[in-house]
Amino acid sequence: SLDDTAKIRGCLDKINISSNHLMTLINEIIDISKIENSHFSLNQENLNLYDTISDIILLIQPQIDLKDQSLSVSISDIRHADVIGDGRRMQQCFLNFLTNSVKYTQKGGSIGISVFEEEKERDRSSLYKFVFEDDGRGMQPEFIEHIFEPFSRELQTPCEIPGSGLGMAIARSIVDMMGGTIDIESRPGVGSKFTVTVRM
Repeated sequence: SLDDTAKIRGCLDKINISSNHLMTLINEIIDISKIENSHFSLNQENLNLYDTISDIILLIQPQIDLKDQSLSVSISDIRHADVIGDGRRMQQCFLNFLTNSVKYTQKGGSIGISVFEEEKERDRSSLYKFVFEDDGRGMQPEFIEHIFEPFSRELQTPCEIPGSGLGMAIARSIVDMMGGTIDIESRPGVGSKFTVTVRM
């Protein structure tokens, strides 16, 4: 089919999607191995929260566009946007939440990101909240209790939805290492909301 440009383009698209998925799986397996062997660490570097969120939106937007979903972003009451932390790991953590939202939200659904600076400055640090929510399929209460366990996937998850079941375990480890917390609100058929609270 060398003369069939459309067919070749379709094959190349599938190769690209498959290779990206495979690379994600490999990286997640490497990361979970590092976590289990205490070889996983965070860097301390200067970063800007607006830039970090902008980079995350840039990375997730193509997936959102493919499903005709809408993305709303709200960044309010940020008095100290320049902080110290591991920007790459924060990005990895937040992308795990957003990727799940895209995967488990129907075509045409809605996804939201909100960022707040919760407390006044104390000892040159502030408390920040990062909220990721969607109006997707939601989760059963019994699954939420196990969502952060490695290789954990809800039994009702369709087999055509790709995933290793490692993303949430890695996200939890990153937030734990930052000294933060993750709160989950989810109802089947209504949607899910993940709130990451961390002091930086």
